[in-house]
Amino acid sequence: MKLHELIRKKREEKNMTIDKVVEELEKIGIDTTKSSLSRIENGERQKIDSALLVGLANLFNFNFFKEIGYKESGIDKSKTIKRFIEIPVYGKASAGNGYINLTDIQRYEKIPVLSDDEYSDDLFLVEVAGESMYPTLFDGDLVIVNPNFNENSLNNKICVITYDGVTFIKRIQITEKYIVLLSDNPDRIKYQNIIIPESEYTEIICHGIVIERRTRFVK
Repeated sequence: MKLHELIRKKREEKNMTIDKVVEELEKIGIDTTKSSLSRIENGERQKIDSALLVGLANLFNFNFFKEIGYKESGIDKSKTIKRFIEIPVYGKASAGNGYINLTDIQRYEKIPVLSDDEYSDDLFLVEVAGESMYPTLFDGDLVIVNPNFNENSLNNKICVITYDGVTFIKRIQITEKYIVLLSDNPDRIKYQNIIIPESEYTEIICHGIVIERRTRFVK
């Protein structure tokens, strides 16, 4: 059974109208509309953000993530939603050959804070476009970036990095004589690593460490 069919089925099992579902979601901080939810149930809306799916999972007491075969590395559905926070989303990040715009906020996204999560107020989101960090990050993922970090803990972390005036999402590998911005995708012909010599370290700016991935689920 497809995801949109599961959502309709579980709503009907709870004898809830779409209006009632929208009303209950609003109580826990998730803004959606009757028409939007109708499009999801009819399979007309292709992508469902994780915050909405978590809200529906809590409302219907049903683990949609497990049923669609998603490995729950990011969000633990056994926990309850404590609150929602709004985080700014910066320009679409290409994990491939394009770049991140950290100048303009594109929009704000609400993300669920689960029962024992603690988030600082200066987190930000970047939307991933491209496949250079596959299979760690997928095209369309929203990654949460924490700008508070210890420089000694950066090795092998996925970070938002500016080098030579260009901003990327890459994994950092630190050696004695150079820093490598690694692509997780093994295709080295298409996705080449960037090697930065010690003499150019001053040109590197680390804007933060990627601490979490939020996937948009396709029907």
